[in-house]
Amino acid sequence: MQPSIIRPCPECGGQRVEVEDRMHIRGQYYYTPYAIYLQQWARSRNIFKRKSNKSETITLTCIRCGYTAWYATEPSNLIPDG
Repeated sequence: MQPSIIRPCPECGGQRVEVEDRMHIRGQYYYTPYAIYLQQWARSRNIFKRKSNKSETITLTCIRCGYTAWYATEPSNLIPDG
């Protein structure tokens, strides 16, 4: 899914917007953001293969109902080795 083409919410049909996908750790003096990515564990870890088994994500949230979904930006990196 491309960020410029945002389909309506699958739950209520409302408008969705791209939001930052960040996690915060509470209890510290400041909040520490961490990147969220998807990783395919079934892929081989051959050091000679340079193809990544990870994909960054984009997050879309419906401004009407709050439904949120994460999408892989490079889903082909998550295909298991055959």
